[in-house]
Amino acid sequence: MASWSRQNPSAYGFDEAAIFNGPARQTTYDRMIDDAIEFIEASYQRPFYVNIWLHETHTPHYPAAESLAAHDKLNEQQQVYAAIVSDGDRKVGRVLAALDEVNAQDNTLVVFSSDNGPEWTGPPAAKQLRGGLGTYYSVGETGGRRGKKRSLFQGGVNSPFFVRWPRHAPAGSVDATTVVSAVDLLPTLCAAAAVALPERYDADGQNMLPAFHGEPVQRSKPIF
Repeated sequence: MASWSRQNPSAYGFDEAAIFNGPARQTTYDRMIDDAIEFIEASYQRPFYVNIWLHETHTPHYPAAESLAAHDKLNEQQQVYAAIVSDGDRKVGRVLAALDEVNAQDNTLVVFSSDNGPEWTGPPAAKQLRGGLGTYYSVGETGGRRGKKRSLFQGGVNSPFFVRWPRHAPAGSVDATTVVSAVDLLPTLCAAAAVALPERYDADGQNMLPAFHGEPVQRSKPIF
């Protein structure tokens, strides 16, 4: 739903796409969740896949006024960052509510993740960026891990990964040992949907479906 690739999304197998940065039907940061919900409402009666790349907490920041007001007790940096996190949470909530509305929540695997660790916090001079708020307000934390975005240390590559899959993924469980990478998603999601991988497909990742069922996995392929 949002990409910076120079290739049209159809080159990657997407039947429909609405993006805010790239060569396909254009949408906006604010509109993209509406696009996703409309797709879900039109597709839920058959197997479907939807990929939503939220803009939050990426820079530039565009916090909603009501989110800023809700965090007005924080200092300036924390207020802006908390506001955009809240905006992202609200968008995720709208997608989950859309699944509830069409009664697809119990038969849909939802994965929430990120592509990297938090952005580096900029100096006071970095308050503005391309019409929005800049890296001065990027105060995300790494949980004590070294490095942030663009770093190959844990703080740069370790990111949140949540799975919601009723009757499959045990609710409330935490797997602190399985190492999962984005390259594992294709073989894992295909396995979950009982879909065969493409012929001659040489996977960089591996099927991590047992981990989604709450069974820790010792990976057999390295991560580069």
